[in-house]
Amino acid sequence: MLNSGMNWNIDEQTATIARQFAPQVQYLAQSPQFQGRSFRAANWIGWTGHDPLWPPGLDASSPESIIAAFQAGAYLEGVALVTSWGTMWRQKRSILGNRPLGNILLALNFCAASIEETGSIDNSWLRLTDSQENGGLGWSAVMTSKTLHFLSRSLGHTTDPPVPIDNKIIRQKLWPHFVAGVAPQDIPDNWRSNSLEAYSRYMTAILVWSGLRNGTTTETENSLFTYYRQRRG
Repeated sequence: MLNSGMNWNIDEQTATIARQFAPQVQYLAQSPQFQGRSFRAANWIGWTGHDPLWPPGLDASSPESIIAAFQAGAYLEGVALVTSWGTMWRQKRSILGNRPLGNILLALNFCAASIEETGSIDNSWLRLTDSQENGGLGWSAVMTSKTLHFLSRSLGHTTDPPVPIDNKIIRQKLWPHFVAGVAPQDIPDNWRSNSLEAYSRYMTAILVWSGLRNGTTTETENSLFTYYRQRRG
């Protein structure tokens, strides 16, 4: 049974395979979420462009710090913390690029309001991943999913928030195991593009497994990430 709370687009073909794959996920050891990296706010002033509103006592890009920043409406600070947490500072150009910081602030304000109003990330996903020419930020699915994960949690969605998608662990290691043994005609489209549809297929699997584990989507993703990071092949 799928978790309920947020509004999700369920891909039935993916859900069917996820239920078949469930025994390999259901009893994975519970793993904590990565607690972030040492964070010196002075090194990130260029990400905010104003008098920063960092959470009090900040010394690490922990999930708690990210959520606190988003809850305070400090969206640019939150984006900087997400970037540190996700070890994505080398992608500064693709995250900030030549975008005015005000555009990023407006986009995150839009996302927060949309999630609160609809209980869905659909509009937010499009706003963050769409091209700058079309009014979006042009972010990757990886950065978008990490940002929306913490933004949704900051708005009270703790049972089934969107979870981070990762290239090396999720797309390159979990996906091949997920579809191994599945007849070619039954394999759904993969999780690789930046599209909302691709991400929704990934979240469909996460939701199925979370329901079977009687856990949150965050807990399920933490366990999967830890297991496949340690697994060879």
